[in-house]
Amino acid sequence: MPTEVVGGRFFCKASGVRLSDFTAVDCEFSGCVARRGEGAPLNLFERIDLERASQMNCSIYEGVFRDVSLRGLKRLGDAPLFLWGCVFERVVLSGRISAAKINGSLLSRSKATTEENQRRREAHDLFVKEFYATSDWALDIAQAEFPGGISFEAIPGDKIKLDPERHVLVTRNALAASNWQALDFDGTALNIGLGRFERSSMFDSIVLAARSDRKWFKRDLAVLARLRDAGIASLA
Repeated sequence: MPTEVVGGRFFCKASGVRLSDFTAVDCEFSGCVARRGEGAPLNLFERIDLERASQMNCSIYEGVFRDVSLRGLKRLGDAPLFLWGCVFERVVLSGRISAAKINGSLLSRSKATTEENQRRREAHDLFVKEFYATSDWALDIAQAEFPGGISFEAIPGDKIKLDPERHVLVTRNALAASNWQALDFDGTALNIGLGRFERSSMFDSIVLAARSDRKWFKRDLAVLARLRDAGIASLA
């Protein structure tokens, strides 16, 4: 049976989480951490609907998000929502998403050897590639606002539904054929995201999003326009 909670507060630390058919409105998630224990399955979140959620010091490691809708996320405190080694399928973000950090990498396990951690990372990278190869789309950010910015190098850009007025798609081939470092990025840090994509992303494309914060919005848009004019970025 689907579960709906209005105005609740959640605190949870667990591994191998299985959460599905869950709706939360005006709820706060405080110190929630979903880890993946040794030998445990990936955390799984399916058919989740969150509206006007807030979070404080929450992290999810190696999670699968499928058929999830998040309409507004408020950060309480200083830390963003950290997502480590997570994958996404038919996830819709809308409204103001105040702080989320999507990391494709995995944190090393302190008790594992270097070789064991390396094998674990390689196995996870293979899983991620195979996951997205069979997914129709990963994220829909067309109606989302990111006041503090967000980076998508951990997700294939061609699997993201975007707003062509505020987002662009950059392919690895277009980046390699250009002198993109010579462009004026006007202190926006969009060049940092491109550099991370070029160095460490396992995918062939990335989506760049303009911040909605008033201080940066016009400057970010101007940089995205320069990337399009230089033939580095496209609208889809």
